Amino acid sequence: MSVQSTIESKLTKALDPEFLEVVNQSHEHAGHQHGSTDSHFMVVIVSSQFVGISRVARHQLVYRILSEELQSPVHALVVKTYTPDEWLKIAVSN
Repeated sequence: MSVQSTIESKLTKALDPEFLEVVNQSHEHAGHQHGSTDSHFMVVIVSSQFVGISRVARHQLVYRILSEELQSPVHALVVKTYTPDEWLKIAVSN
């Protein structure tokens, strides 16, 4: 299973997201010290489990879920977390 698939699977199982996008951005870091084919990712996740918790707590939750991957091979992870209501507001404004 690829690192991207593992990230998707773990977040889906733990957070039951309404929307999940995992983007492998490793190609943008090729040649860097920590650049590899599975080293840099961006996650956009919408889950009702984020309701009532701070943005920092949301990120900490995602980091705990992906703790193994963050030890290696993932070097960098951009996390964007939203509640369904926050996501709807973004969609309406665009």
